[in-house]
Amino acid sequence: MKKALIALAALAVAACSSEPTSQISGHFDGVEHLSYGFQSPTGTNILDEVSGIENGDFAFDVCDEQGELFLMSKEFPIDFIQIYLAEGEKLVMKGTMDDYTISGTKFYQDWGEYHELVKDIMRETRIALEEYSNAQTEGRESKIDYPKVKVENDEKMDDIALEFIKNHPDSDFSAYRCCYLRKSLFDRGVSMLTERARNGNLKYLIDATSFRYDTDVIAKRARAEAEGKVYVGSKAADFTLKTIDGEDFTLSSLRGRYVMLDFWGSWCHWCVEGMPKVKECVDKYADKLSVVSVDCNDSDEAWRKGVADVGYMTWTQVYNPKTVAVDAQYLVDGYPTFVIIDPEGTIVKIMVGESQNFVEEVGACLK
Repeated sequence: MKKALIALAALAVAACSSEPTSQISGHFDGVEHLSYGFQSPTGTNILDEVSGIENGDFAFDVCDEQGELFLMSKEFPIDFIQIYLAEGEKLVMKGTMDDYTISGTKFYQDWGEYHELVKDIMRETRIALEEYSNAQTEGRESKIDYPKVKVENDEKMDDIALEFIKNHPDSDFSAYRCCYLRKSLFDRGVSMLTERARNGNLKYLIDATSFRYDTDVIAKRARAEAEGKVYVGSKAADFTLKTIDGEDFTLSSLRGRYVMLDFWGSWCHWCVEGMPKVKECVDKYADKLSVVSVDCNDSDEAWRKGVADVGYMTWTQVYNPKTVAVDAQYLVDGYPTFVIIDPEGTIVKIMVGESQNFVEEVGACLK
């Protein structure tokens, strides 16, 4: 990774300049430590932290590639921003991590215009998710119907995105936003783009999205077949996948032991962040429990690199290609998802994400 922090004396200048000198600059109120994760087109996940931020001002360069960038700050309850790092463009963000503006060079000027149209909808969805997650953690009924809010707001955002693309057909940001439309709208969005935008810097992303939607047919079929069959008390679907050593691994080969399936991906910050807890389970319950990490939505290369980067994933690692879609067979909707299976092959617990008491929750399943 190529990273250069800018001298603190230059931070305010970089944040206020109409042509910022760094890839990323700006100001977040109250932020002293800004972490980021970079998802490159090849799937490489790079995590780092920018410390010594003065009065919330920051300016730094991440790398020479384009891809998804995740900004995180420990100072905020809502501390996670996803934004695309466009090749040759400069990004400026100002405000708080919950309410910010986006500007900079042309790509981010367009993004900033779009962001103003959808930020209130995004905030509503985020609040609904927080309430829903808190209710699950506290064992109570949620005051907000998050699934309903999510579906309705996603539809609103897609409508706004299509209108934006129609009015900005030559924008690289419009090409980017096409890739986040629902599958049924993707071709329509791409058809609105000019030839230059379709075949410009974001062509690789449009092509990758098209491929993903094609392979989603397999996942959709597997998910449809699994509906109503995956729940606590049901029999776990058997599968065979390749290990990192190229050997066949079959789930039923572990019959007689408890098994925890860990559906993860090297692209997933929270999966990587929580991996120490998975290792703690591996070590603490070695006499009863076998852990199998099932990599999802990665290339084979990115999966192997991700395992190597973590450095201690010595338990069973298997790769789940989209042509098999084991995650769809288990109705996985978020990552990481953990499925605990008893020695007879029955599902005893399904967990999305890791709570503070994750290790203890796993242990409670092992009789």
